[in-house]
Amino acid sequence: MPRGDPARSLASSPARWAARDEKSGHYQPAREPRLRANGPWAVSIPPLHAVAVHVPVTLIPLALIADWIGQRRHSARARDFGLCCLLLGWISTGAAVALGYVDLGRVMRNPPTHANYPYLLLHAKLAWLLLALVTVQFFWRWQIALGRVRHQHLYLPAAGAITALLFFEAWYGGELVYTLGVGAGPAQSVTDPAEARKTLDQAHAWVTHVPGMSTHDLPTLEETPPTPALSAPPRGK
Repeated sequence: MPRGDPARSLASSPARWAARDEKSGHYQPAREPRLRANGPWAVSIPPLHAVAVHVPVTLIPLALIADWIGQRRHSARARDFGLCCLLLGWISTGAAVALGYVDLGRVMRNPPTHANYPYLLLHAKLAWLLLALVTVQFFWRWQIALGRVRHQHLYLPAAGAITALLFFEAWYGGELVYTLGVGAGPAQSVTDPAEARKTLDQAHAWVTHVPGMSTHDLPTLEETPPTPALSAPPRGK
């Protein structure tokens, strides 16, 4: 593999997730993921990374707001709350990165996703950078709580910059899903569409037994008429 190829730097192993075909230039999955659902009770495993990322995206900005309030109002309770939120945000960031690699190994089984591998690689690099920065931020905030850091006025601007990077990373990951379709749709789905439909049917059957949650009177997808395409209004003469 050439020296400057981007697949070299992912997890320090170029053949761990994908290998580049020298003729076509496309990335091919190097191995099958180990996480599968088997057996009679198997259900379609959802994309857990998409769920986990919402936790640090919520807790880390909340910790920044709590620390700002604690500094402005000299509130020890707000500062303690911010430290707890930052601790949970740090742990959930590591969990989101780990689950991201799980979903990456599964989504690379789909050939339409191979063209988007460079974008996934950048997303993974930003995730590791963000995890390192949040780690430094937490231990810095911990030293402030212990009274071992004198210059505390630099913490809030640094925490704000890390939060801005967190928002950018979350936006970038959302664009991978909603714009490029990575991990979504029948062609690039993380889960098997047939298994996902079976799981949805089971959940639908369970929920509709609750009083007031019946959907038998609603039309099915096959019965719903297609929505007419919107056309531009005619221009006046």
